[in-house]
Amino acid sequence: MCSLLPFFSLLLICTTGSWAMDVTMPFMKYLDQEQLVCLKWGFDSLAGDITFQLAVNTTGWVGFGLSPNGDMKGSDIVIGGVGSGGSYFSVSYEIIINEQLLYFYLFSINS
Repeated sequence: MCSLLPFFSLLLICTTGSWAMDVTMPFMKYLDQEQLVCLKWGFDSLAGDITFQLAVNTTGWVGFGLSPNGDMKGSDIVIGGVGSGGSYFSVSYEIIINEQLLYFYLFSINS
């Protein structure tokens, strides 16, 4: 799986407001029973883009990840929150190396 982050736009919002209907993000799911974490998403099939909007009612931090199999290994993760110094945002992802292309590239250099 190649890194998903270049293809995804993620907007992290810490808010307590209500959700209005957004035609660009018609899909929505609460990720917890208390309905404090809400994920909205939509896609533009012509541009090949998927946009996520995560609204979290918290005074701490939140993490959101995408994975091909549900594991942390190989996943793309975004962490954001509010601390004493203000808000922060971090993106982590694993770079997948295609061994066949790497071999071809190294073979081409040495030939």
